[in-house]
Amino acid sequence: MARLGFILTIVALYGGGELRGADEVGRAKVKRPVSMQVMDECLAHAVAGNDEEARKLTNPDESVFRQIPMIRDLDGYKELRFIRAYANDEEALSVSSPIKVDGQTVYLTAHAKNAEGKWRVIDIDSRTHDELLTEVGKFVLQKSNISVVREKQDPNDTLH
Repeated sequence: MARLGFILTIVALYGGGELRGADEVGRAKVKRPVSMQVMDECLAHAVAGNDEEARKLTNPDESVFRQIPMIRDLDGYKELRFIRAYANDEEALSVSSPIKVDGQTVYLTAHAKNAEGKWRVIDIDSRTHDELLTEVGKFVLQKSNISVVREKQDPNDTLH
């Protein structure tokens, strides 16, 4: 947890653009961003076994459509939900609640891009805590004007 704080501090001080504060979904003024809604919907379809519906929310030029059925191979996949997102107007990275896979805590990440006004999921991966911190750090460093959106007081959000 301290490592993420360090990474985000470095990003805010020296990194690629402005890092806006964490907004909590559930406050009257903060609405869940469209990018996160699309990733939520894709995940919900994947968990339910509706692969064709999930694929409609992906970029057809990416291999993400092959990753969708693999979500159901994860232990605890039915409890998966995105609890945090890092986003600007062009790209977003969502992070799931943690789950256990082979005794190890992992997080599902989804990367989405906005092409011509339509958000599409372009990648889905599972990450260990350390891998997740690295991925978030890189994403925030490489993008500009990133906002952080998180679920209001989610007990599963270990990335404070």
